Amino acid sequence: MYNNVVKTTALVNNCMAFKKGKQIMDTMNSDYDTVDGRQVRNLLTGFYYRSSQLYFQLIVELKSGDCVLFREFNNYNVFKEAFDKLHDATKSEALIHIPKN
Repeated sequence: MYNNVVKTTALVNNCMAFKKGKQIMDTMNSDYDTVDGRQVRNLLTGFYYRSSQLYFQLIVELKSGDCVLFREFNNYNVFKEAFDKLHDATKSEALIHIPKN
């Protein structure tokens, strides 16, 4: 039914730039980048279909206006759990580790 990837683009309209995690605060010899929870303006979600499979995206909008893809999921329960943990980290001003893609 859905042969092409359909992505929502409205979620990045408020961002100055959409970047992969490896382009933000690059750290040496690490599998992730670190962002302070105080730098996060908002958490955005997106979804799209690929070959009839629904995928979910977690996107971190920084106060600088940049948006960083945190991670993609094909399981809603795993997505929701990660969203809740990320939301808690922003509220507690903890360090957030963004996997490099």
